[in-house]
Amino acid sequence: MVDGGVRRYLAGRGVESFDAPDRYIYENCYVDEIRHFDACVKQQAQWPISLEDAIHTVRFLVAMRESAQRQRPECLAGSGAS
Repeated sequence: MVDGGVRRYLAGRGVESFDAPDRYIYENCYVDEIRHFDACVKQQAQWPISLEDAIHTVRFLVAMRESAQRQRPECLAGSGAS
């Protein structure tokens, strides 16, 4: 947030700014996330993504980092890409 407003970057459209909703408190996003995590641990709520999807996401992010460091494309095993 910047001066009571929100800015976001959208590929192909650049930076977009808009006013935050009334009584919006940015930190509440974290509080809500922690509450949901606690409910999941207590088996009172469902996690929004599967463990398999989370693992694929981490593998993708690691491959992105390695690709940037090595300055060449990286292939994810089992992705069908060559």
